[in-house]
Amino acid sequence: MASFARGARRPERSAEWTVEQCADFAALKEFKPDLIHCCSPGVMVWGGSFFAQLLNVPLVLAYHTHIPEYVGRYGLPGLKNVAWQYIRKLHKPADLTLTVSSVLRGELATAKVADYDSMEVWLRGVDSEVFHPRYKSAAWRERLTE
Repeated sequence: MASFARGARRPERSAEWTVEQCADFAALKEFKPDLIHCCSPGVMVWGGSFFAQLLNVPLVLAYHTHIPEYVGRYGLPGLKNVAWQYIRKLHKPADLTLTVSSVLRGELATAKVADYDSMEVWLRGVDSEVFHPRYKSAAWRERLTE
């Protein structure tokens, strides 16, 4: 699902839209997104790219499924180059590409999916300092599970 988000750091100012809602361009225009965020690769990227261009807002793509690597593992190594071409085409209009690791960021840069400087690592894991086991509390757990 593509996200048309207003204020990425402020959840109360963000929204996720379905394909049907995106077809209602008037509603999207009225919403006035600050940016458009889509998960890549996926068909919603094409719509997100179109609307970002139309509304003149930045396009942010989060790269999740490493298709060029998967095709070889699924017995279709001949499609690896085609997969890279597809990924490059998807990411060409992106203002920012988010990756899940610095290794993947480097691989995407080497494959010329995007310039290294137009990519960032999106740390989506659990903050091990904030949620460190030293803060474990039986009383708090009991309160949360009542």
